Amino acid sequence: MANSIGNIFKVTIWGQSHAPAIGVTIDGLPAGICIDMDKLQAFLDRRRPGQDRYSTPRKEEDRPEFVAGLNAEGLTCGSALTAMIRNSNTRSSDYDELKSVPRPGHSDYAAMVKYGDAREAASSADKTFSYIPKTKPEDFRDDADYVYICMNNTIYGTVYKQL
Repeated sequence: MANSIGNIFKVTIWGQSHAPAIGVTIDGLPAGICIDMDKLQAFLDRRRPGQDRYSTPRKEEDRPEFVAGLNAEGLTCGSALTAMIRNSNTRSSDYDELKSVPRPGHSDYAAMVKYGDAREAASSADKTFSYIPKTKPEDFRDDADYVYICMNNTIYGTVYKQL
């Protein structure tokens, strides 16, 4: 699945919920746009976890850090705007029983509905995605409609040089 959308304004989301951070990069914004930080935080607070008995009990502040694209006055400067939100509560073991069950309301479920049954053939999650996992032909299903290979890891910087 693609992590980017748009032509004039290209929006790319990155990260995973149990990685050190998630974020967004918006390319194509002209210089001089004021980002209303209070309005942005109010929007993020609406979806923050741990607010009611139906959401995950994890507590996250969801405070965006702008790491590129804003000048000292808080205006866009014409380069790609990048913001990240650090994950402070990343206990992946809380979700062990859900590894093979997509969660309604989560992107796992939407991807399953859109693309059908999915299976992870290889991962380096055991070492915080710090290496390229080895694969064998038998790791892939013969009846798969497609194979998606994430070519780089935006958090730790591991990159496939060739396939």
